[in-house]
Parts: sequence; structure tokens; C-alpha cells
Amino acid sequence: MRSPTPTPAPERVRLPAADTVTISTPAASLAQAHTLLTFTLALFVASVAIGLGWDRAWHATHVFDTFYSPPHVFSYAMALVTAYLVGVLTFSRELRAWFGPGLRVPPLPFAVPGALMLTGGGLGTLALAGLLDDIWHSNFGLDETGWSTPHAMIGWGLLATMLGFISCRLALARWRPLRWYTRLALGWLGLAFSARPIIGPLEANISPAAVAATRTLPVLLVQPAAQHTFRIYLAWNLTRTNPLYLALAALWAGAALAYLRRLERRTWLFLLTAALMTLLGVVEGRARAQGLDHAFHLQLARSPATWLPLPLFPAALTLALARRLRLGRCWSWLAAGALFALLSLLAWGHGQGPAGLAAALAAIPLFAGGARLGDWCFGTLARPERARVWLLVAAGMAAPFVAGAVDLYLRFVTP
Repeated sequence: MRSPTPTPAPERVRLPAADTVTISTPAASLAQAHTLLTFTLALFVASVAIGLGWDRAWHATHVFDTFYSPPHVFSYAMALVTAYLVGVLTFSRELRAWFGPGLRVPPLPFAVPGALMLTGGGLGTLALAGLLDDIWHSNFGLDETGWSTPHAMIGWGLLATMLGFISCRLALARWRPLRWYTRLALGWLGLAFSARPIIGPLEANISPAAVAATRTLPVLLVQPAAQHTFRIYLAWNLTRTNPLYLALAALWAGAALAYLRRLERRTWLFLLTAALMTLLGVVEGRARAQGLDHAFHLQLARSPATWLPLPLFPAALTLALARRLRLGRCWSWLAAGALFALLSLLAWGHGQGPAGLAAALAAIPLFAGGARLGDWCFGTLARPERARVWLLVAAGMAAPFVAGAVDLYLRFVTP
């Protein structure tokens, strides 16, 4: 659909959000909305990448003695900047009108497009995570796993915010069509921000040997709380070699591929996105394993299980072939899930015995179930109705408390 053309004099124009406003150049407001959204998304992604990398490096060289460390201050300051820019899009009548039909959000006196509601809900979740982070440490200590409520809520808040940005861009696609590279970027961002909230610390801890080596860092050896956290990881094997990893990874992979398939129907671009995600996973995993080898004189990189990514591309290729063969949806996803489970079992199931086989069998229906979840999530992003948006935001706030209960249990029962 062609963009609205500028008019020589102010007139009342019916905009996509069903708001009637008086503006001189509606095309100019569309360009402003698109530019501001793109800038805000780029700023958000850059600040998250810098903040998380800086935070990991800081904790590897500094004793944790205050919540207000430089990387924490930077991350939350940039979140405030992001919230301000999203606020500009939301409170400007001319700009918010381009992001879809408005929904009433008490106590605001105007209707807010569902895509902006989702983005704001994600940023609100991040704000709550920041508030809980300090309170949680004060009441439960610093020996927290990746499942602690504040850490889990940060991951879910980042995901909800990213999904909101994706929904905003989908809303603009009616006037600013999505180019292939934009679809590629949105696909990659959706996958990159969703893995950690679903899989949790099992994704970050690549092997028991890597966890055991990391705990010997001098700055960690002098912190009893950090040592207790590593004892939890090792005692319960919260690494990729845990059978639970296969089950959670299958749930995520099914949802991720369903999201990609709904975002891009063209087979070549669907496969390219999955292949790029897999390739980046190989590069990142290999570099990480080699870094641990160099720092602790290990030989992790010799084992592919320490740097191989999840077999997302083989599963995507199976789906594409199943579609070409005109298999039914159910059989297609089960076939892709079976291959995903088999390859995952071969990579990380060594020594798991019957538990690993049971996890691999469970991964097949979980992969198909994840596909249903991915379809629902994309449907929410494409048509962010009030009930769906609130449910997605509420789930992102509730899941961290469930994970936090697991975290507290592991703390109390592990000496």
C-alpha cells in the first residue's frame, strides 16, 4: 500500500490507528516514526550487547560488593533512555497512530497501540527486575544461579521488549514493506533474545569441566557466595550435559523455527536465517571454548560438544523438505523434532544413559509443542490484541518467580 501523500494545507486524515488528527504532512510523520523506531531498536540492541559483555568481564575481575557497579549503572541508564524514546513514540499522537489500532490502558487518556503496549510492558519488566535485584540480594544473598528471580526477569524483560519492537516494525510493514535483510535481522533478534529465558543457565554452562575451571578464578575464590553458586551448578549438573537441556532446548527450537516460518514464508530466507544463527553459534562457541582452554590450560575445544550450537539448521532443513514433500503439519514438526533430538543426544547425551534417551524422546513432542507456542507468539506480534498482550507481559513477569523458587530450593539443599 502506498504511503499517504503530503497535503498542501492542514486537513483531517484517517490514520491506521483509527485516530483522526490534524497534521500537515502525514508522510513526514510516518518517516519520523520509522526512523525513531529504527534508532531506538539499534540503541537497545547495542546497549544490551555492551552491558552484558561488560558485566561478565567486571564480575570476572572485581569482587561483587555493590549493586551500583559501572556496568549495572550503564545498563539501567540505557534502559531509561530506551524507555524515554518509546515514550516519545507512545505519547505523540501523530507517531503512535502508525503502529496499529489503539487499546485503552488506564489511566492514560488515549488509546495505545498493542505493539507499543508490549514494548512498554517489557521495559516495565526490566524496571521491576532492577528493583528486585537489590532487594533479592539483600534478603537471599549473592549465591544465586541463573534462575534467580532478578536474573530470570532481566532475560524475560529483554525478550518482551524485543518482541515489542518486532511487533512495532510489523505494524509499519503496511506502509514500509519489510526488505529481506530486515526480515533476516528481525528473525535473528527474536531467536537471540529468546534462548536464554527459556533454557536458562543450562545454555551458559557448557560443561562440568568449564564450570569447575571458572570457579578457580582468583576473584571468585575469595567470594563464598560465588563458590556456593558453582557448587550448586556442579552438584546438580546444571550444564548442557544435563538431560533437562535437551528438553528445554527442544521447546525453544520449535518455538524459534515456528516464529521464523511465520515471519518469512520464502524457503531460502527461512533457511538462511537458521543457517546464520547456527554459524554464529559455532563461531561464538568455538571462541569461548578456546578462551577457556587458554585461561585454564584445558582441552575443551577438542570436544565438539563444548562448542557446537543447537542443531537448528538441520531441523529447519527437515521442515523445508517436509513441506516440499507435502507432509502434514503434525508429521513435519515431529520429523524435524526427531532429527533435532537425535543430533542433540549425540552431541550432549554421552554418559546420560536411560535419562538421556528419555529426554530425547520427550524432546520430540516438546519440539512440536514449541511450534504451537511460536505460532501463538507471532500471531500476537502481528495482531497485538489487548488480552494477548497482557497475557504475554504477565507470563514474562510470572515465569521468573517460578524459576526463582527453583533457585531458592537449590540454594537451601546444596551445602
